[in-house]
Amino acid sequence: MAVWAGASAVNLAIWAIVSLTTLSWIYPWWVWVAGPWGAMLLVNWLFRRNG
Repeated sequence: MAVWAGASAVNLAIWAIVSLTTLSWIYPWWVWVAGPWGAMLLVNWLFRRNG
């Protein structure tokens, strides 16, 4: 989970820096990195907890 949080934070920071330096709204592409990976971690956690 720490690896996911770190990777998500790095991607979010890159997105924020690019958005702020260009002064324009950039599509939040980091969600496509953090979302599916986080969803799989959640499913894994739920099945281990209930299994």
